[in-house]
Amino acid sequence: MHVFDTDEEKTNTPAQFDVQIEKFGNPLLPMSPQYMAELKAFWRAIFSLCTKDKREELKARLESEQISVDVAATVLQIPPGYMPELMRTDIMDIFPGLV
Repeated sequence: MHVFDTDEEKTNTPAQFDVQIEKFGNPLLPMSPQYMAELKAFWRAIFSLCTKDKREELKARLESEQISVDVAATVLQIPPGYMPELMRTDIMDIFPGLV
């Protein structure tokens, strides 16, 4: 997923790697471009597992209580804890140009 990172987001020097590791160790540090790249990579991976059409179908089935969160997560083969994030409608506003 990091193939799509911009030059600023890449972690290809020891200094950039240190910035990345420090943020993982201390969530209070500001978000670096490398950390944002990790978040975007997560979303790219999730979107590759669950297309927009599939998300909309699952969301409708969840809202109508035809299936549970656990069943939807099993269908996608992801942890159930990721389901609320997957069903967000604002993710493209947070990461424009993500997909």
